[in-house]
Amino acid sequence: MGQNARLLQSSPALKEKIGVGAVLTPVRDLEDGFSAFLLSPPSPVRLFHIRTAKHAAVYANGRAVATYHPGKGVEDLLGDNMRSLFLSLFPDIARFEDFGALAYPRMSKDTLESLTRN
Repeated sequence: MGQNARLLQSSPALKEKIGVGAVLTPVRDLEDGFSAFLLSPPSPVRLFHIRTAKHAAVYANGRAVATYHPGKGVEDLLGDNMRSLFLSLFPDIARFEDFGALAYPRMSKDTLESLTRN
């Protein structure tokens, strides 16, 4: 997975505390050097994003992974030229709002752990 991939994490404690049962956590936050670690391939690797009509989680190698969504506010981080170039990658998207809503909230591993601790 690419370092910007997000994994679906679920917990009953989340439902109690924030009203949703699952959130998306960046895979890079899970790097611990033992069960999850960073790789630097010796040559370029082709990476694909999957974008669905509605943002969702799909299973890849037994793990629920988010489909592509640029996220809220990303258009504010891009200049006019980059905004146009980015949107040109998606022929069926005319504006950032066309990506629709995120299927699950996003949060860091640290925030997730603080919410699910007893």
